[in-house]
Amino acid sequence: MARKRIILVSLTAVFGGGEIFCLRLVRMLLSALDMVVIVHNEQLCRRLESLVPVRLIPFSANADVLSKYFRAAMAIRAELKARGPGILVLNGQGEANLMATALAYRAPALIIRHTRLDLESSAAKRILYRKQAQLAGVVISVAEHIQFEQSVFLPPKCNVFIPNWVIRGDGKRPGLSRNRVMRVAYSGRLIRGKGLVELCEAIWGLEAVELNVFGEGPLSNHLRWRFRGGNISFAGFIDSVDQRYADVDLFILPSRSEGCPHSALEAMAYGLPCLLTDIPAHREISQDGTGAILFSLEDADSIKQRLIALRDSPEQRLEFARRGQEIALSRYNEDTVRSRYLQVIESAAR
Repeated sequence: MARKRIILVSLTAVFGGGEIFCLRLVRMLLSALDMVVIVHNEQLCRRLESLVPVRLIPFSANADVLSKYFRAAMAIRAELKARGPGILVLNGQGEANLMATALAYRAPALIIRHTRLDLESSAAKRILYRKQAQLAGVVISVAEHIQFEQSVFLPPKCNVFIPNWVIRGDGKRPGLSRNRVMRVAYSGRLIRGKGLVELCEAIWGLEAVELNVFGEGPLSNHLRWRFRGGNISFAGFIDSVDQRYADVDLFILPSRSEGCPHSALEAMAYGLPCLLTDIPAHREISQDGTGAILFSLEDADSIKQRLIALRDSPEQRLEFARRGQEIALSRYNEDTVRSRYLQVIESAAR
């Protein structure tokens, strides 16, 4: 039987969570599908080139959004013309703007939704996305709370939940920490919505606690300057899980909003206890606080008090590390997720 052909589209200019998702999705599915990827990010393009054919839409700082989508539509047209029919997989809510292209060329299309609809910047964008989602064959939500939000305007057969996933084997067996200082790690984009300012304020100067920040973003220079020296270090983007977490005692993600945070799932699977904000995404992945410590992000002091309590209770950290690892490896494993994606793609091709 001929392999299904997929045209995966990912159009953000920065390299972040959506691009890491795209890279991991290709690696997971390439053995079963004939894939080509259309991207707008040079770093993502370089990483994909050794895996699958890639079409890069050149990035220009002066280009407007409409120009980007027009170029993407032309790249899709060229791909369909050169290699024949394929299923469009639009990786993100912005990419959903290409549904008109899918309709024009009668290509089946799937949308992968990573964030809540209420995070769209305007009512007009929310309305536009609803219309586009209703035209797609399937919308895949990476979290149940996102799927539930879309059930208002999508029929059940088109509204599918497939979570993010972890790779078994990237981890360690949880045990009591022997470190004199509690080493805390944050991994993700350095933006205000992640609660990073409050996190750094809470840890700055806190006795027997150190913070390693892994990632880049708009706040990088500000945070490095404001919290230079002391007990906070900024390591930049590091891809290797072992390099980030081998000697870490606690993972923290103080975000105000998430979809299905891969960084937290990755830390849970690795065997780290996780301190997460009490938001729908974190309640979901931790099974209502069973596999992670949840807290309300009010200010820096709310983080500080939680950190002090966990610093002084290694036994509690160990218990949450064990529970979190079990949840991540059983519920968010790659084999199950891969099977679900292939089922949905097979259904879309009919």
